[in-house]
Amino acid sequence: MELPHFNSWLSLPGTVARLFLIAALPAIYLLFFFWLRRRTEGPSSLVRDRLMLVGIVGVALFLGIAPSPGFRRLSSVALPALILLAWFVGHHGCRRTTAKLIWVAAIALAVIEPTYRQLHWRACLNLPTGRTAFLSPVAYERMDWVLQRTQPLDWFFGDQLIGFALKLRNPTPINFVTTTDYIRPNQLQGVLDALRQEDVRFVMWYSGLPVSMSGDASGNQLAPLLAYLQTNYHVARVFSNHDLIWERSKIKF
Repeated sequence: MELPHFNSWLSLPGTVARLFLIAALPAIYLLFFFWLRRRTEGPSSLVRDRLMLVGIVGVALFLGIAPSPGFRRLSSVALPALILLAWFVGHHGCRRTTAKLIWVAAIALAVIEPTYRQLHWRACLNLPTGRTAFLSPVAYERMDWVLQRTQPLDWFFGDQLIGFALKLRNPTPINFVTTTDYIRPNQLQGVLDALRQEDVRFVMWYSGLPVSMSGDASGNQLAPLLAYLQTNYHVARVFSNHDLIWERSKIKF
């Protein structure tokens, strides 16, 4: 879900770095242990023990995030693999070539990455929590729309980042809903109860969530919540990334 998207040539270094990290982490460990097992001549016993320790720690860290390997999680556990990679490169007769490649990559990143950041789309909003810069048009669009229609301490559900930035209150026991069992039935019931009790005006709805009751709803745990929204709310806005926001049709005073 977090594979990098190639937007322009200026974003190429960052895209290459992300793809390298995603592909290299498991590959480095597999190649290292295969090489260590097949190698009859090589480093001393002490060096092999140290390398083995780094490899075992790295594999353990990697397995800890393997079920959900987001880019930030991969970055946080990448150091042992990079240590092994550096040792491999330094001990296999390719130091000069590798050094040249590293210098080229470093210069490219030093020039292209700042240029890309400076030329990238950006905008600012004065939010209740302070002046905030946006690098994503979609994030700006969503935040600006809600900002124009709410006041601090209003009720709001579905996006904790918007709620925090605009000082909105979430009356429910959770920050968002999903179609998976990550959200439990009692939590969904708590959302329903809170929406009824507090007359929450706006509910953010991510693009991956169902928006209609068509077909068999027996396997859709969001069916009760969606039925309530369709009865008491209307779609006030569909954003450019296909997220939408529900607005209560009638507000009680």
